[in-house]
Amino acid sequence: MEDVKFIQESKNYVSEIASSWFASTGFVGVDKNISMTFVRFVSKPHRDEMGNMNGQSSLITEAIASITLDEKNARMLAEAILNQLDNSAPQE
Repeated sequence: MEDVKFIQESKNYVSEIASSWFASTGFVGVDKNISMTFVRFVSKPHRDEMGNMNGQSSLITEAIASITLDEKNARMLAEAILNQLDNSAPQE
């Protein structure tokens, strides 16, 4: 049976698990927009001049995706997320 997809993934489609996110608002003329950047936290081990790990590491924040929505779509997304959380029950 053929695997039918109703939404085709773009060549730069991202499927990741985000550790966190941040948002900022801006305006294009009088239209309010919100930009959301999704990030993950990555541990980067420190290496000495020979390339050996020295037991230390740094935790860095790495942006994995960013999306900008107009105010109407941002509010609809927020409502859809809350509805999904409110209407879903744990699977047993």
